Amino acid sequence: MLRLSNPFIRNVFALKTFSRNVSSLHIFSPAKKAAIPNRVFIFVPQQSAYVVERMGRFHRVLEPGLAVLAPLLDKIAYVHSLKERTIIIPSQSVITLDNIALSINGFLHTQVFDAYKASYEVENAEWAIEQHLCSSMRHEISQHPLNHVLKHRLSLNEVLNAKLNALTKKWGITCLRTEILDIKLPDVIEKTLHERETASRKKDTQMIAAEGRMMAMAKEAEGRKHAQLLSLEAQKTERLNKAAADAEALRYQMNALAEGIASIAKTLNIHRHGADAIGLQLAKEYISALSEMGKNAQTFVIPQNIMDVSSVVKEALNIGQSRPKSATVKTEKPNMDSAKQTNIDGVKV
Repeated sequence: MLRLSNPFIRNVFALKTFSRNVSSLHIFSPAKKAAIPNRVFIFVPQQSAYVVERMGRFHRVLEPGLAVLAPLLDKIAYVHSLKERTIIIPSQSVITLDNIALSINGFLHTQVFDAYKASYEVENAEWAIEQHLCSSMRHEISQHPLNHVLKHRLSLNEVLNAKLNALTKKWGITCLRTEILDIKLPDVIEKTLHERETASRKKDTQMIAAEGRMMAMAKEAEGRKHAQLLSLEAQKTERLNKAAADAEALRYQMNALAEGIASIAKTLNIHRHGADAIGLQLAKEYISALSEMGKNAQTFVIPQNIMDVSSVVKEALNIGQSRPKSATVKTEKPNMDSAKQTNIDGVKV
């Protein structure tokens, strides 16, 4: 069996035991390790810092790795972890500017950056940081109403973190983040806020629905207006086309009428018995018109000389004989504005 008679082997085993002991120490625990026997060789873990005192006075800070101490003179007084640490802030009672009592808790992340200051500038850093944060939280929240506290939690976190850093820098500790975790409202206030929020959401929903209906009605009215404009435009185009067609048809009809009158006039001037033929044609049309009007049971047309139809025919035949033979017929197109009427025995032709 191996005996631990060699001083070097005894130092190695003692070092392992010491390392297990210091790994469970509190981050800000300032208690001196007087019970740990002095050793020559010390292994400092990663992200740790050992404060060494020589004859009761600060000597140096051991960095991670192997360190050699002077027997009986050097002693490890403080052990600090350089890792980021979370400190839980218990629930605190605070009062807002509008006199509403709240219950707030939170947490903060800290880290030691100077082991010397963390050992000799403050007795219990964790307790001091916790108390200072609670005091700052009460003071800061008392400056704002409840709505500001609920809506601007991020800005409050930044203000609290800045205040903590202004204090802990001289302790060799930095506050990385400060967070307000929970804000507990009184039951009455919480119920009132819930009802207000419900009413606000209902109002927003109704406003959105009303805006949707209004937009739909506006779109529908715009569609009807557009359809009406298109209909009026179509009617206008149809009327213009119809008027143009009627004008064109009337123009062709008047041209045909003018050509017929010119042909008749030419016939009267050329043929010897042209006037007699015209009189005969007028008599036929007269008799035909009388027969057509007689077909209507509600209309009665009585000629001026109903018993002597032959006289009407004779007058029609004598139309051409009454004009001088040497007269010439002037062919002109009829005027549309002044239409002439010819009366034969009271009948309009």
